[in-house]
This record gives sequence, C-alpha cells and structure tokens, in this order.
Amino acid sequence: MDMKKLKDFAEKYLKLYISKETVGHQVEEGFAEECQSLGFEMDCGKAFTDAFPNEHPFENVERLNAVINNVVDIPLLGSAIFSKWRQITHWDWCGDLLSDENRAWFIVAFIMVS
Repeated sequence: MDMKKLKDFAEKYLKLYISKETVGHQVEEGFAEECQSLGFEMDCGKAFTDAFPNEHPFENVERLNAVINNVVDIPLLGSAIFSKWRQITHWDWCGDLLSDENRAWFIVAFIMVS
C-alpha cells in the first residue's frame, strides 16, 4: 500500500468532514473509486466487526472510540471507512454522511488513518 496516497486520502477527507462548509457531493463523488484504488474492500464492515466482536464499532462514534486505539491494521480501518460510507450512501434510507453523528465517526476514523 502506498502510504503517501493513504495519508493524502485521509487528510483530504478529514478536512472535509471537519469543515461545516462541506456539502454532500464533496464526500460522495469519487470516494468509492479512491477507496478501491487504495485497495480497501467494501465488505459491509464484516472484517472490522469481526476484529472487535463485542464492541459494535459501526453502531456509533462512542463505540468506535472504544476500539480505535487498538486498531493496528490501517488497511482494515480503511475498509471499515469504505463500508461505513457505503452503508450510509446505499443501504440507509435517508442516510446523511454529514450528520453530526456520521461526521464524528468519520473524523475519528480519518484521524487514526492520517
């Protein structure tokens, strides 16, 4: 994995999720392609959930915070980010990537990746 590309990706999206000026298309368009180019897998979060089976890290930011310092496999976290994004954009009816809860979840994840 190209660590510079990974760091650039994480920093780009971290800035977008932190900024209250960000609009939906900025965190939607091209995101899946960037994840795929980095080798992330969209597995519905299975691998990440399996790594922390009793913690439910996809449920909310508090659950993610409970495990984030134990994440040592950054590509696994990248795949979790891709899966969370996909869940919100494709499986959640009325999902909003930029809701306060989702922003917080992605910020925690991208800080760890960057």
